[in-house]
Amino acid sequence: MWSQGPSRTHLKLSSARSCGDHRPVNADTRIDGKRKMSQNRSAADQTGMAPGLAARDRACQRRSGADPGCEWPEVQMLSLVVPVLLAVAAGVSIVVQQGLNSNLRTALNSAVWSGFMSYFVGLVCMTLLALALRDPLPSTSIAARIPWWAWSGGLFGAIFIGLAIVLVPQLGAASFIALLVTGQMLGSVAFDHFGWLGLAQRPIDLPRLIGVALLIAGVVLIRR
Repeated sequence: MWSQGPSRTHLKLSSARSCGDHRPVNADTRIDGKRKMSQNRSAADQTGMAPGLAARDRACQRRSGADPGCEWPEVQMLSLVVPVLLAVAAGVSIVVQQGLNSNLRTALNSAVWSGFMSYFVGLVCMTLLALALRDPLPSTSIAARIPWWAWSGGLFGAIFIGLAIVLVPQLGAASFIALLVTGQMLGSVAFDHFGWLGLAQRPIDLPRLIGVALLIAGVVLIRR
């Protein structure tokens, strides 16, 4: 008897194995795959997002368990707007403060009393803020553990106010603030490099030196 050739089913299985597919594909597998694709597409349509945005949102949700700060880039940018605006407002308030102190010095004919009134109004404002927040007074045991030099911040604040009252009329507000920022940058770089006053030690690197140089160049341009 002559032997029959390979059947049609045998040829299909052989071609599937030659292509690297060792798993038989049946109708149920294809139906499940289409069902999952339709579910993902409908979820993206319900949220009103494109498939790429929906995938990014799902990835963020998967990371939210390990990273509670997982947010969209747009939300992160919006969360920085308010702090940036407040920092700019704080810088403007310094200029306004020095202008008011300079005018008060001229009216009183005394830099000392002008600085005193500046600190007195600030003391009243901080007292009202403490009462509004109901912040309790620190205990004596806590105050006793604080080193003596930690209480001397007001001394340097008085030096700053006194010098600003005298120098703003001579240098101008822009030059004084530019020199002030330059001094702050030089001092912060030195304090970070040596770790003074308990600060974390951060060695000076090239980007910081370039930033200081740019600030000094800015002061030279403003003073021209």
